[in-house]
Amino acid sequence: MKTNAITRIIVWSIVIVLLCAVLFAGLNFRTFSRWRASLRTGNDSSGSSSVSNTDTSKDPSPEVLDTNAAASVPSSSVREIEIDWVSGSIQILPADVTEITFTESEVSDSRYAMVWKQKNEKLSIEFCAEHTFSGFGPWNVLEKDLLIQVPRDWVCNSLEVDTASTRLEVTGLTIREVEVDSASGECVFTDCTVDEFDLDTASGDVRFTGKLNSMDCDAASASVYTVLENVPKQINMDIMSGDLDMTLPEDAGFTLTMDTMTNHFTSEFTTTSRNGSFICGDGGCRIKVDGMSGNVTIRKGSGVSPTGATGTVPTPLPLETRAASAGHTHTGECLTDPDSCPDASGHHAHDNADACPDTSGHHAHTDPSSCSDI
Repeated sequence: MKTNAITRIIVWSIVIVLLCAVLFAGLNFRTFSRWRASLRTGNDSSGSSSVSNTDTSKDPSPEVLDTNAAASVPSSSVREIEIDWVSGSIQILPADVTEITFTESEVSDSRYAMVWKQKNEKLSIEFCAEHTFSGFGPWNVLEKDLLIQVPRDWVCNSLEVDTASTRLEVTGLTIREVEVDSASGECVFTDCTVDEFDLDTASGDVRFTGKLNSMDCDAASASVYTVLENVPKQINMDIMSGDLDMTLPEDAGFTLTMDTMTNHFTSEFTTTSRNGSFICGDGGCRIKVDGMSGNVTIRKGSGVSPTGATGTVPTPLPLETRAASAGHTHTGECLTDPDSCPDASGHHAHDNADACPDTSGHHAHTDPSSCSDI
């Protein structure tokens, strides 16, 4: 057992060293060489093109965006978005627009202005046209913010984001497939509906609220916080160091399998242990966590911050405080006749606690004021 643990430490150490080497030596080449040929034969990077790049009959040359300008394409002609960004932030959100619009923060040198093109149903956006093959360039110190606005009813088939050090924030979108490849930077999805989520990052936490069918996360050092409205099909985590903090609906069933050297599992659901796995209900959601260290916490949907910003559940208020906040003081009648109590918290008397579907443990007390269960 000890020998296996030492072996895993050595293997993971080698992996992280190799990962760092790849990031420093080849990241910019991988990120920016994708359009190398078209950039050299297309528009002059020192100016902007006046020709629209929405012709789908052939592979268009990328268009350089005027400094501080905004561009747009018809939303009906785009179902996929691909973004290569180095540093700064990316924000994608619905708005009262009829087209997909995108703009970047101020750039003092037009050589480093954003470039974009559309082919068929894919909109591709790149940090800038300037690049070198040494893996080092001005973009290592230049930060820019990208804002993309889409119509509120627009549905995305595929979102692919490749970044070096960028915060990604997506709000209120329905996306069938999401693929994020990042060296570092926080990834935040708020009130989104995603079918498949694939994340590969060296360092950077992930925060997701909304509906999710499956997630596959590979990371060296990252934590994942989710607050889900549905029960996903599967969650796979392969993280060297990081936590999984997941909130599921109260009727969720899951099977959790962990293969970590040091870990701690906490659940607000009742679970049973079987063949090295923790099972709740029908065990439908398959959760697998591999890594060297990290904690796994699974919470019930009620009482959780809707933003999921911290991945923690607020501390419940004492009974007296809850009652006061509702403008009501609990009396003995609240226990004998719960329907007459205006406090809808549900923490009332049950004649048969064992038969009650409320498994939170908040059952009858003969003297609520003396109860230590807050």
